[in-house]
Amino acid sequence: MRPYEIVVIFDASKNDGEIRKSVDRITNGLKADGADIRNVDLWGRRRLAYEIDHKTEAYYILIELRAEAAAVIEADRSMLLADDVIRHKIIRIPEHIFGKAPTVRPTDDSNADIAPEPRERKPRAPRRTPSRTGA
Repeated sequence: MRPYEIVVIFDASKNDGEIRKSVDRITNGLKADGADIRNVDLWGRRRLAYEIDHKTEAYYILIELRAEAAAVIEADRSMLLADDVIRHKIIRIPEHIFGKAPTVRPTDDSNADIAPEPRERKPRAPRRTPSRTGA
């Protein structure tokens, strides 16, 4: 079984109960195919970066799971057919990243020895332009 993350964007005009039913339908389908769902994170209503189907807001869901490829393919097919799903993205993630929270770099000087040193930029050599004389 491999780790995956699925981000699902639902139509924001649906109420919370309808969205939860849709999420349950997706997760129950994954569980029926043998997937191990680790986390379902409801991000809530967010503004879209660009308009999709004349909509400017959507409801975001993140699902973290371990599953076989066949289960993920079936979930992909069911989300493509669902009318309330605007977009979805399935990402296979590396084993060493699965389930870990993103690391935050320290902001104060007390942990300065942990933060990596900034790299120096080397000056570039000036560009040579070809001569117009052809010589």
